[in-house]
Amino acid sequence: MDLEGIHVACLSGDNGHGKTALLDAITWVLWGQTRARTQEELVHQGQQDMLVELDFIARAQRYRVNRRHSRGARNRQGTTILELQMNAGDIPQAITGNSIKDTEKLIREIQPDILVKGDDYKIDEVVGREIVEGYGAHVKLIPILKGHSTTMTLEKILASHRPEDGNGK
Repeated sequence: MDLEGIHVACLSGDNGHGKTALLDAITWVLWGQTRARTQEELVHQGQQDMLVELDFIARAQRYRVNRRHSRGARNRQGTTILELQMNAGDIPQAITGNSIKDTEKLIREIQPDILVKGDDYKIDEVVGREIVEGYGAHVKLIPILKGHSTTMTLEKILASHRPEDGNGK
């Protein structure tokens, strides 16, 4: 999904269609945290590994972070690899640390100043809160307006821009 040039984005859709899974993927690739109890739970059933790759811009610098987890065999712990690159022009330059902890520390140093969630969350339920607050940034819960859900608003916008096909659709 390419959000280049998009300043505000909204994830909208029915329950079970992957909105939270997408946010979990972002928090996992950046911070190694999700709502799941273990990384093994994140790997799709029947698969042996997973990879999340995220390109982002922070302070006018383009970065790419990759986190891969492979299941362990026979009740053994799996393996996780974390890589961080910074683009120097069009050439990616590896800036991965010597360990996952070192690389996560580098990622934390380029994090945003604020993490925003809807106020249907409690502050202690926000994934990544400890990390963001740990480096001096803020977590902000914003009010959700009753009767004005993002899903409903987007459905109205989309309906007003759909061409009529002769059947009212």
